[in-house]
Amino acid sequence: MTAQSSPSPQSSSMLLFRLMMGGVGLMVLLCLLFILVGPVLLSDRNSDFDYIPPTRNHTLLAQLTSTKATVTPQELTTKTLPPASTTPRSATAEIITPSLVIESAGPTATFTYLPPTRVSPTATATVVTSPTLEATDTPSTTATFTASSEPSHTPRPTNTPRPSVTPSQTTIPTTTASHPSTATQTASVTSSPRTTITPTIQPSPTVLYSDGRPLKLLYNPSSFYVANPNDTAIEIGPLSFEALGKTGHVFSGNTWAQIYGTVEPSACVAIEIFGTQAALEPASCTFYNATVNPPATSSTIFWTGQFAVFWNNVEIARCAIADGACLIFVP
Repeated sequence: MTAQSSPSPQSSSMLLFRLMMGGVGLMVLLCLLFILVGPVLLSDRNSDFDYIPPTRNHTLLAQLTSTKATVTPQELTTKTLPPASTTPRSATAEIITPSLVIESAGPTATFTYLPPTRVSPTATATVVTSPTLEATDTPSTTATFTASSEPSHTPRPTNTPRPSVTPSQTTIPTTTASHPSTATQTASVTSSPRTTITPTIQPSPTVLYSDGRPLKLLYNPSSFYVANPNDTAIEIGPLSFEALGKTGHVFSGNTWAQIYGTVEPSACVAIEIFGTQAALEPASCTFYNATVNPPATSSTIFWTGQFAVFWNNVEIARCAIADGACLIFVP
């Protein structure tokens, strides 16, 4: 008999080791292959995200039924116009229109063209006569101009100048001796102007309401005052003053009355020129009901010479600036 030998444990372990090494090597090889090829495959896949597949075109075929249009001509009738005559012409023409018939496989539609009806032209001559204007030598209107020495309108009266005072001419005879035995008198005319002297207006002793209530007027070149020495108040509005010189300046008591209507007992109303330092300020004025301050150029500065005093527009007194004071009476 032939004896069979059994595999030894050492050979079995070597075989197992070889198998394991072979499997590990295969796995390592696959990993290397994946590492090398994987990025290429992934990059190709990412680039395919924007890929659009081609579209398909569909063609629709349809069969159309052919139509046939038949035009049937018709005979055109022509008429000859009569020869020209003196009467207006009248032309008439007959038009025969063709019919267009369209044949199709379906229903038949017929279209007929109807042109507009023509009106027979008729020539009519209209003669418009216009009036003829004949030229004549006779004018229709004759304009005659007659010279007249008399005016055609009544002259208006003219303003007659007032006589004015002019320097008079005085004839002064002079004697000239040309020869001892002969004396000749020669008159020469010389002009000697006269000097006009304006008389000074003196205050007149016109005093009204002498039994009335007294008011004192006190003034200097820079100020003017009305003092009330009575026991009762007096209205100031009715008073007014006017210069008697060339200026004619006027002051109304209503100017004071707009501030205070009356002059109280032992009180005054005043006019003090603005900017002056020499106001009178009399001692009889214990207080003032109204004071106005006009400029030096104001037309209300009336006490520059002589002035008149009015009560309700009636003159009651006249005063002089040189006196410095004036007593008046009011009702």
